[in-house]
Amino acid sequence: RLEESIKISSVLKMTSWESDAHITLAKIALLEKDFTEAEKQLNLSYTLLTNSKDAKQRIETDLGFAKLEFHNNKLQKAESTALNALQKAKESSYYRGIIDASELLHKISAKQNKNKEAYENLLNYNRLSDSLNLANNENQVKVMVVEKNLTDEQEIVELKLNQKLAKQNIYIGIAIFSILVLGTILFLIKRISETRKKLITQLNVKTLELEKNKTELIALNNTKDKLFSIIGHDLKGPMGSLQSLL
Repeated sequence: RLEESIKISSVLKMTSWESDAHITLAKIALLEKDFTEAEKQLNLSYTLLTNSKDAKQRIETDLGFAKLEFHNNKLQKAESTALNALQKAKESSYYRGIIDASELLHKISAKQNKNKEAYENLLNYNRLSDSLNLANNENQVKVMVVEKNLTDEQEIVELKLNQKLAKQNIYIGIAIFSILVLGTILFLIKRISETRKKLITQLNVKTLELEKNKTELIALNNTKDKLFSIIGHDLKGPMGSLQSLL
């Protein structure tokens, strides 16, 4: 993957990323005691950093060369390179570089039997390591506090959101209930209106029937009166004759 990263960084001319990849490959080679590969990767990184102002990568490259020289038993050159890296690390406040340089200088001094210098470098290494660990712990505590605050804020936001959702659900429920009630009322009004229309229609039909029956009764009554009038007229003559006989 690092080789792929180097190829991509080279194509895109991302010098910083490409240099980081070479430095990482050099560290891996040093751990595996493949000093030829380590030197190759460090030289590639050094070439890339010729016009770079990245102090961190220059320091890491110098430290890589110093470690390589230490393993090759070139102690004086390793010490010089490590001191140069230490100076650059102090100037740029690169604490990881200061710690690694102090540790390497301790090993170089110890191998040279420079006990005093070895002890001083060891003290610097331990002091800086403790400071860095303390700083990391403080950062971790700060991160935990921030995460706790974020969690609390998130819970508060979720609580408020749930409350709003609950209110919205209540409003929605009321709205739905109101719509159902209104729909029921409209339905009943429509049914009543339809029933009223039917009753009015039936009433009109009955009224027409009654008027028709009334007309027929009047006609029958007139017919009866005419009939009785004719009968009375026809019987008037015979009844007079009968009375004269009596």
